[in-house]
Amino acid sequence: MQKLMQIENVEKFWQQPIGWYIDEKLKISIFYPESSSLYQLLHSDQESEHHINQILKNEPLSTFIRIKYEIAFQLSRILLTLHNLSSVKHHGHITSHNVFVNLKKIGSGTFSVNVKVADLELQDFMEYSNMFFSYRLASVWSAPESLKMLKKMPEFTQALDTYSFGMILWELWHIAVPFDNDINLACQYVLQEEARPKIIQSEKDQESDSDGEAEEKEFKPKLTVR
Repeated sequence: MQKLMQIENVEKFWQQPIGWYIDEKLKISIFYPESSSLYQLLHSDQESEHHINQILKNEPLSTFIRIKYEIAFQLSRILLTLHNLSSVKHHGHITSHNVFVNLKKIGSGTFSVNVKVADLELQDFMEYSNMFFSYRLASVWSAPESLKMLKKMPEFTQALDTYSFGMILWELWHIAVPFDNDINLACQYVLQEEARPKIIQSEKDQESDSDGEAEEKEFKPKLTVR
């Protein structure tokens, strides 16, 4: 935490927590200022005020595409900034749960987009929890190096961030959680099949099997593409 506070303009990209609570079972709850995570934005109930469909109600599809692009662009700049810092250098466990997006309408078809990342301050706590308790870092956004060691913390590297960033791009494109949020399915496809999520260009692609045997090694999500 102290290292983060010393970084110039860190408030521009770091979603700082406003408090923690640790219960008697050592479960930690972290509280952030009111904002929507990217996960909430994409996957909460479609009738929820936090879902992007409600925020962009009656807006053209082009607005939705521009916002997705802006989220991806800002997140890439944040990671580039982290990777060039002398103190932090990487995030290590980025997912759509710890990417926060603030959308504000400023005109017809025009929204301001502000992206921040959270959990940068938790690395020491996670390492301690992994060593002495049952905390596990790996998720469906994790790189193969993390999925290979579900019971052990991998060394945080920029490569882990790059892979997870790619998974978030896939998630933004498809509005679907990677591997249906099933860590066992992720391990099967990524480790055993050496596959990656399939990028579906259109609904028609979901039904085609033109790639033959190669396509069998690509994860096809259960989704309806916008």
